[in-house]
Amino acid sequence: MSELQSMIFETADRIFADHVTHDLIAKSEAGEAPHDLWRDLTFAGLPKALCSEAAGGIGGTWSDVFGIIKAAGARAVPLPLGEIMAAHWLAEQAGLAVPEDAIAVFAAASGPEPGVTVQISLESSLPTHLVAWDEAARTLSLAVLKEADSPRSIAGARQLSLHITDQEIIEIAPLDLPGMSPLALGAMLRAAQMAGAMEAALRLSVDYVNERVQFGRPIGKFQAIQQQLAMMSGHVAAAARAAQVAFETNSAFDIACAKLIAGEAAEVVTDVAHQVHGAIGFTYEYQLQFLTRRLWSWGSEFGATAYWAERVGGATLATGPDAVWSAITENRLVL
Repeated sequence: MSELQSMIFETADRIFADHVTHDLIAKSEAGEAPHDLWRDLTFAGLPKALCSEAAGGIGGTWSDVFGIIKAAGARAVPLPLGEIMAAHWLAEQAGLAVPEDAIAVFAAASGPEPGVTVQISLESSLPTHLVAWDEAARTLSLAVLKEADSPRSIAGARQLSLHITDQEIIEIAPLDLPGMSPLALGAMLRAAQMAGAMEAALRLSVDYVNERVQFGRPIGKFQAIQQQLAMMSGHVAAAARAAQVAFETNSAFDIACAKLIAGEAAEVVTDVAHQVHGAIGFTYEYQLQFLTRRLWSWGSEFGATAYWAERVGGATLATGPDAVWSAITENRLVL
Protein backbone atom coordinates (compact mmCIF):
# COMPACT_ATOMS: atom_id res chain seq x y z
CA MET A 1 0.00 0.00 0.00
CA SER A 2 1.46 3.35 -1.05
CA GLU A 3 1.67 6.38 1.23
CA LEU A 4 -1.29 8.00 -0.56
CA GLN A 5 -3.37 4.83 -0.32
CA SER A 6 -2.60 4.52 3.40
CA MET A 7 -3.53 8.16 4.02
CA ILE A 8 -6.83 7.87 2.13
CA PHE A 9 -7.77 4.57 3.75
CA GLU A 10 -6.91 5.63 7.30
CA THR A 11 -8.89 8.85 6.91
CA ALA A 12 -11.97 7.07 5.57
CA ASP A 13 -11.79 4.20 8.05
CA ARG A 14 -11.54 6.61 10.98
CA ILE A 15 -14.63 8.49 9.78
CA PHE A 16 -16.52 5.23 9.25
CA ALA A 17 -15.55 4.03 12.74
CA ASP A 18 -16.72 7.31 14.30
CA HIS A 19 -20.09 7.41 12.59
CA VAL A 20 -21.26 4.09 11.17
CA THR A 21 -23.09 2.31 13.96
CA HIS A 22 -25.97 -0.12 14.07
CA ASP A 23 -28.25 2.78 14.93
CA LEU A 24 -27.06 4.91 11.98
CA ILE A 25 -27.62 2.08 9.49
CA ALA A 26 -31.06 1.34 10.93
CA LYS A 27 -32.09 5.00 10.72
CA SER A 28 -30.83 5.21 7.14
CA GLU A 29 -32.89 2.18 6.17
CA ALA A 30 -35.87 3.98 7.71
CA GLY A 31 -35.22 7.00 5.46
CA GLU A 32 -33.06 9.30 7.60
CA ALA A 33 -30.02 10.72 5.79
CA PRO A 34 -26.63 10.41 7.59
CA HIS A 35 -25.77 14.11 7.45
CA ASP A 36 -22.95 14.05 10.02
CA LEU A 37 -21.22 11.20 8.20
CA TRP A 38 -21.53 13.05 4.90
CA ARG A 39 -20.22 16.28 6.46
CA ASP A 40 -17.02 14.61 7.67
CA LEU A 41 -16.46 12.69 4.42
CA THR A 42 -16.87 15.93 2.46
CA PHE A 43 -14.57 17.87 4.81
CA ALA A 44 -11.91 15.20 4.27
CA GLY A 45 -12.26 15.58 0.49
CA LEU A 46 -13.11 11.92 -0.10
CA PRO A 47 -15.95 12.43 -2.62
CA LYS A 48 -13.37 14.04 -4.93
CA ALA A 49 -10.51 11.67 -4.15
CA LEU A 50 -10.28 10.64 -7.83
CA CYS A 51 -10.18 14.22 -9.13
CA SER A 52 -7.06 16.22 -9.88
CA GLU A 53 -5.81 18.83 -7.43
CA ALA A 54 -6.91 21.51 -9.91
CA ALA A 55 -10.47 20.20 -9.61
CA GLY A 56 -10.36 20.16 -5.81
CA GLY A 57 -9.30 16.53 -5.44
CA ILE A 58 -6.15 14.71 -4.41
CA GLY A 59 -5.28 13.09 -7.74
CA GLY A 60 -5.99 9.53 -6.66
CA THR A 61 -6.44 6.57 -8.99
CA TRP A 62 -9.01 3.79 -8.80
CA SER A 63 -6.31 1.62 -7.24
CA ASP A 64 -5.79 4.27 -4.55
CA VAL A 65 -9.46 4.28 -3.51
CA PHE A 66 -9.98 0.51 -3.56
CA GLY A 67 -9.48 0.32 0.21
CA ILE A 68 -12.14 2.98 0.81
CA ILE A 69 -14.78 1.22 -1.28
CA LYS A 70 -13.98 -2.13 0.34
CA ALA A 71 -14.10 -0.61 3.83
CA ALA A 72 -17.46 1.00 3.03
CA GLY A 73 -18.78 -2.46 2.17
CA ALA A 74 -17.30 -3.97 5.31
CA ARG A 75 -19.05 -1.42 7.52
CA ALA A 76 -22.29 -1.36 5.48
CA VAL A 77 -21.88 2.41 5.09
CA PRO A 78 -25.34 3.80 4.27
CA LEU A 79 -24.10 6.15 1.55
CA PRO A 80 -23.42 5.44 -2.15
CA LEU A 81 -19.85 6.71 -1.70
CA GLY A 82 -18.48 4.79 -4.68
CA GLU A 83 -21.04 6.25 -7.06
CA ILE A 84 -20.47 9.75 -5.67
CA MET A 85 -16.73 9.42 -6.23
CA ALA A 86 -17.44 8.08 -9.73
CA ALA A 87 -19.70 11.07 -10.44
CA HIS A 88 -16.91 13.55 -9.73
CA TRP A 89 -14.38 11.47 -11.69
CA LEU A 90 -16.66 11.25 -14.72
CA ALA A 91 -17.54 14.94 -14.48
CA GLU A 92 -13.89 15.96 -14.62
CA GLN A 93 -13.35 13.74 -17.68
CA ALA A 94 -16.25 15.51 -19.39
CA GLY A 95 -15.46 19.00 -18.13
CA LEU A 96 -18.66 19.33 -16.09
CA ALA A 97 -18.91 21.16 -12.76
CA VAL A 98 -21.21 19.20 -10.45
CA PRO A 99 -22.56 19.68 -6.91
CA GLU A 100 -20.72 17.96 -4.07
CA ASP A 101 -23.47 15.40 -3.50
CA ALA A 102 -24.03 14.36 -7.13
CA ILE A 103 -24.30 10.63 -7.69
CA ALA A 104 -23.37 8.68 -10.81
CA VAL A 105 -25.94 6.55 -12.61
CA PHE A 106 -25.18 4.41 -15.61
CA ALA A 107 -26.97 3.79 -18.90
CA ALA A 108 -25.23 0.89 -20.61
CA ALA A 109 -25.57 0.41 -24.35
CA SER A 110 -25.79 -3.34 -23.77
CA GLY A 111 -26.12 -5.70 -20.85
CA PRO A 112 -28.89 -6.80 -18.49
CA GLU A 113 -30.85 -3.51 -18.84
CA PRO A 114 -29.64 -1.60 -21.90
CA GLY A 115 -30.61 2.05 -22.25
CA VAL A 116 -31.93 2.46 -18.71
CA THR A 117 -30.09 4.31 -15.97
CA VAL A 118 -30.32 2.22 -12.84
CA GLN A 119 -29.20 3.29 -9.40
CA ILE A 120 -30.23 0.34 -7.29
CA SER A 121 -28.42 1.04 -4.04
CA LEU A 122 -29.44 4.61 -3.27
CA GLU A 123 -29.10 4.02 0.46
CA SER A 124 -29.69 7.61 1.44
CA SER A 125 -31.92 10.51 0.47
CA LEU A 126 -28.88 12.80 0.64
CA PRO A 127 -27.91 13.08 -3.09
CA THR A 128 -29.86 15.84 -4.88
CA HIS A 129 -28.29 15.62 -8.34
CA LEU A 130 -27.27 12.82 -10.64
CA VAL A 131 -24.54 12.47 -13.23
CA ALA A 132 -25.83 10.12 -15.92
CA TRP A 133 -23.35 8.39 -18.20
CA ASP A 134 -25.13 7.36 -21.41
CA GLU A 135 -22.86 4.90 -23.20
CA ALA A 136 -24.90 4.78 -26.40
CA ALA A 137 -25.03 8.57 -26.80
CA ARG A 138 -21.49 9.01 -25.43
CA THR A 139 -22.63 11.82 -23.18
CA LEU A 140 -22.56 12.76 -19.53
CA SER A 141 -25.59 14.64 -18.21
CA LEU A 142 -26.00 16.60 -15.01
CA ALA A 143 -29.60 16.50 -13.83
CA VAL A 144 -31.74 17.09 -10.78
CA LEU A 145 -32.51 13.86 -8.93
CA LYS A 146 -36.30 13.78 -8.75
CA GLU A 147 -37.86 12.38 -5.62
CA ALA A 148 -40.16 9.48 -6.41
CA ASP A 149 -41.85 6.63 -4.63
CA SER A 150 -39.75 3.55 -5.17
CA PRO A 151 -39.50 0.04 -3.80
CA ARG A 152 -36.63 -0.90 -1.53
CA SER A 153 -34.19 -3.71 -2.11
CA ILE A 154 -33.52 -6.46 0.39
CA ALA A 155 -30.66 -4.26 1.59
CA GLY A 156 -33.08 -1.43 2.41
CA ALA A 157 -31.92 0.77 -0.47
CA ARG A 158 -34.27 2.63 -2.77
CA GLN A 159 -34.48 1.01 -6.21
CA LEU A 160 -34.77 3.64 -8.90
CA SER A 161 -35.07 2.91 -12.61
CA LEU A 162 -34.58 6.15 -14.51
CA HIS A 163 -34.58 7.14 -18.18
CA ILE A 164 -32.14 9.97 -18.74
CA THR A 165 -34.54 11.85 -21.03
CA ASP A 166 -37.13 11.97 -18.25
CA GLN A 167 -34.89 13.93 -15.91
CA GLU A 168 -34.54 17.69 -15.47
CA ILE A 169 -31.32 18.10 -17.42
CA ILE A 170 -29.03 20.98 -16.39
CA GLU A 171 -26.11 20.36 -18.73
CA ILE A 172 -24.86 17.74 -21.19
CA ALA A 173 -21.25 17.15 -22.25
CA PRO A 174 -19.62 14.59 -24.55
CA LEU A 175 -17.88 11.67 -22.86
CA ASP A 176 -16.08 8.74 -24.42
CA LEU A 177 -13.94 6.48 -22.24
CA PRO A 178 -12.39 3.71 -24.35
CA GLY A 179 -11.92 0.48 -22.43
CA MET A 180 -14.46 1.36 -19.73
CA SER A 181 -18.24 1.02 -19.82
CA PRO A 182 -20.97 2.13 -17.42
CA LEU A 183 -21.86 -1.48 -16.62
CA ALA A 184 -18.24 -2.38 -15.94
CA LEU A 185 -17.69 0.64 -13.70
CA GLY A 186 -20.73 -0.22 -11.61
CA ALA A 187 -19.69 -3.88 -11.42
CA MET A 188 -16.20 -2.89 -10.27
CA LEU A 189 -17.63 -0.82 -7.42
CA ARG A 190 -19.92 -3.65 -6.32
CA ALA A 191 -17.10 -6.21 -6.44
CA ALA A 192 -15.08 -4.14 -3.96
CA GLN A 193 -18.05 -3.54 -1.67
CA MET A 194 -18.89 -7.24 -1.69
CA ALA A 195 -15.28 -8.15 -0.89
CA GLY A 196 -15.38 -5.88 2.14
CA ALA A 197 -18.74 -7.17 3.34
CA MET A 198 -17.55 -10.77 3.02
CA GLU A 199 -14.40 -10.05 5.02
CA ALA A 200 -16.54 -8.51 7.76
CA ALA A 201 -18.93 -11.48 7.73
CA LEU A 202 -15.96 -13.83 8.09
CA ARG A 203 -14.62 -11.89 11.08
CA LEU A 204 -18.01 -11.95 12.76
CA SER A 205 -18.30 -15.68 12.16
CA VAL A 206 -14.84 -16.49 13.53
CA ASP A 207 -15.46 -14.36 16.63
CA TYR A 208 -18.85 -15.97 17.21
CA VAL A 209 -17.72 -19.61 16.95
CA ASN A 210 -14.92 -18.91 19.43
CA GLU A 211 -17.40 -17.42 21.92
CA ARG A 212 -20.40 -19.74 21.50
CA VAL A 213 -20.03 -22.76 23.80
CA GLN A 214 -21.87 -26.01 23.17
CA PHE A 215 -21.20 -29.47 24.65
CA GLY A 216 -18.60 -27.96 26.96
CA ARG A 217 -16.39 -26.20 24.40
CA PRO A 218 -16.53 -23.40 21.79
CA ILE A 219 -18.20 -24.60 18.61
CA GLY A 220 -15.16 -23.36 16.70
CA LYS A 221 -13.28 -26.36 18.11
CA PHE A 222 -15.48 -28.76 16.12
CA GLN A 223 -13.89 -29.92 12.87
CA ALA A 224 -17.10 -29.52 10.88
CA ILE A 225 -17.26 -25.82 11.79
CA GLN A 226 -13.56 -25.34 11.08
CA GLN A 227 -13.93 -26.90 7.63
CA GLN A 228 -16.81 -24.58 6.75
CA LEU A 229 -14.90 -21.50 7.89
CA ALA A 230 -11.81 -22.60 5.96
CA MET A 231 -13.88 -22.90 2.79
CA MET A 232 -15.47 -19.51 3.51
CA SER A 233 -12.04 -17.94 4.04
CA GLY A 234 -10.79 -19.17 0.67
CA HIS A 235 -13.72 -17.60 -1.15
CA VAL A 236 -13.29 -14.31 0.74
CA ALA A 237 -9.59 -14.11 -0.14
CA ALA A 238 -10.27 -14.86 -3.82
CA ALA A 239 -12.98 -12.19 -4.05
CA ALA A 240 -10.82 -9.55 -2.36
CA ARG A 241 -7.84 -10.20 -4.62
CA ALA A 242 -9.97 -10.27 -7.79
CA ALA A 243 -11.57 -6.94 -6.86
CA GLN A 244 -8.17 -5.41 -6.10
CA VAL A 245 -6.83 -6.49 -9.50
CA ALA A 246 -9.86 -4.97 -11.22
CA PHE A 247 -9.19 -1.63 -9.51
CA GLU A 248 -5.52 -1.82 -10.49
CA THR A 249 -6.02 -2.60 -14.19
CA ASN A 250 -9.55 -1.27 -14.93
CA SER A 251 -9.60 -4.05 -17.53
CA ALA A 252 -13.05 -5.12 -18.70
CA PHE A 253 -12.08 -8.78 -18.38
CA ASP A 254 -10.65 -8.33 -14.87
CA ILE A 255 -13.78 -6.46 -13.79
CA ALA A 256 -15.98 -9.23 -15.20
CA CYS A 257 -13.96 -11.85 -13.34
CA ALA A 258 -14.08 -9.82 -10.12
CA LYS A 259 -17.87 -9.47 -10.19
CA LEU A 260 -18.26 -13.15 -11.13
CA ILE A 261 -15.96 -14.33 -8.34
CA ALA A 262 -17.65 -12.01 -5.83
CA GLY A 263 -21.07 -13.33 -6.77
CA GLU A 264 -20.03 -16.96 -6.45
CA ALA A 265 -18.21 -16.30 -3.18
CA ALA A 266 -21.17 -14.44 -1.68
CA GLU A 267 -23.37 -17.52 -2.02
CA VAL A 268 -20.94 -19.57 0.07
CA VAL A 269 -20.14 -16.79 2.54
CA THR A 270 -23.74 -15.92 3.35
CA ASP A 271 -24.70 -19.59 3.68
CA VAL A 272 -21.84 -20.47 6.03
CA ALA A 273 -22.08 -17.26 8.06
CA HIS A 274 -25.74 -17.85 8.85
CA GLN A 275 -25.23 -21.58 9.44
CA VAL A 276 -22.56 -21.06 12.10
CA HIS A 277 -24.47 -18.20 13.73
CA GLY A 278 -27.80 -19.94 13.88
CA ALA A 279 -30.85 -17.87 14.75
CA ILE A 280 -28.97 -14.85 16.12
CA GLY A 281 -27.55 -14.08 12.68
CA PHE A 282 -31.02 -13.24 11.38
CA THR A 283 -31.96 -10.86 14.17
CA TYR A 284 -32.08 -7.15 13.33
CA GLU A 285 -30.10 -6.29 16.45
CA TYR A 286 -27.07 -8.26 15.20
CA GLN A 287 -24.66 -6.86 12.59
CA LEU A 288 -24.50 -9.90 10.32
CA GLN A 289 -27.82 -9.31 8.57
CA PHE A 290 -26.73 -5.83 7.48
CA LEU A 291 -23.86 -7.48 5.61
CA THR A 292 -25.61 -10.51 4.14
CA ARG A 293 -28.65 -8.55 2.93
CA ARG A 294 -26.32 -6.20 1.10
CA LEU A 295 -24.38 -9.11 -0.39
CA TRP A 296 -27.59 -10.61 -1.76
CA SER A 297 -28.61 -7.24 -3.22
CA TRP A 298 -25.21 -6.18 -4.58
CA GLY A 299 -24.71 -9.56 -6.22
CA SER A 300 -27.67 -8.90 -8.52
CA GLU A 301 -26.68 -5.33 -9.41
CA PHE A 302 -24.69 -4.33 -12.52
CA GLY A 303 -24.92 -7.84 -13.89
CA ALA A 304 -25.66 -10.90 -11.77
CA THR A 305 -23.32 -13.87 -11.51
CA ALA A 306 -24.88 -15.74 -14.44
CA TYR A 307 -24.50 -12.70 -16.71
CA TRP A 308 -20.79 -12.29 -16.02
CA ALA A 309 -20.18 -16.04 -16.17
CA GLU A 310 -21.64 -16.05 -19.68
CA ARG A 311 -19.49 -13.08 -20.71
CA VAL A 312 -16.28 -14.54 -19.30
CA GLY A 313 -17.01 -18.01 -20.64
CA GLY A 314 -17.92 -16.69 -24.07
CA ALA A 315 -14.75 -14.61 -24.33
CA THR A 316 -12.63 -17.57 -23.26
CA LEU A 317 -14.21 -19.98 -25.75
CA ALA A 318 -13.95 -17.46 -28.59
CA THR A 319 -10.20 -17.30 -28.10
CA GLY A 320 -9.71 -20.94 -29.05
CA PRO A 321 -7.84 -23.74 -27.28
CA ASP A 322 -4.39 -22.87 -28.61
CA ALA A 323 -4.40 -19.22 -27.55
CA VAL A 324 -6.54 -19.20 -24.42
CA TRP A 325 -3.73 -19.51 -21.86
CA SER A 326 -1.59 -16.73 -23.32
CA ALA A 327 -4.68 -14.55 -23.76
CA ILE A 328 -5.56 -14.92 -20.07
CA THR A 329 -2.04 -14.43 -18.69
CA GLU A 330 -1.36 -11.47 -20.99
CA ASN A 331 -4.78 -9.91 -20.32
CA ARG A 332 -5.80 -9.97 -23.99
CA LEU A 333 -9.25 -11.49 -23.61
CA VAL A 334 -11.93 -9.21 -25.03
CA LEU A 335 -15.48 -9.30 -23.73
